[in-house]
Amino acid sequence: MADKEPNTQYNWIAAAFEWVERSIYVVLGLLLGLIAALSPTDFTPQIVTLLGRLLLVLLIVELLYTVRVSYSAGTIVLEPFLLVGLIAAIRRIFVLTAQFAEAESAHTMPFDQFVIELGALSGLILVLVVALWLLRRSEATPVSNDGHLEQS
Repeated sequence: MADKEPNTQYNWIAAAFEWVERSIYVVLGLLLGLIAALSPTDFTPQIVTLLGRLLLVLLIVELLYTVRVSYSAGTIVLEPFLLVGLIAAIRRIFVLTAQFAEAESAHTMPFDQFVIELGALSGLILVLVVALWLLRRSEATPVSNDGHLEQS
């Protein structure tokens, strides 16, 4: 009986984490839908800041998911980490764009600095997307017991 209790406790904790994650996803989806419904003229720096904060919450939820999946699998799972990096890079692009829009009116942020950081973030996003694609492709490819790819 003592052996089953930690497993039951883990199942309860995992179910609670999953419920919290799903609830946050629903709320984030509704808020992002609300932001998308606004006209482009309504995109003030406050809305861009709100979008950045929503993406930060999404980042934290993805980290919780990563911990939960890695704990249940008994090993580190790469895909959630790549997704967290992708969300972080996209979030930074939103924040950077909002900062540039404000700084452009005040003439405080140099255009060259903005373009370099935007280019680096775009390159990072491309690398992360390719890494996700390769990871999913490698997981879909069957491997035989001797480590060689199986011919289909």
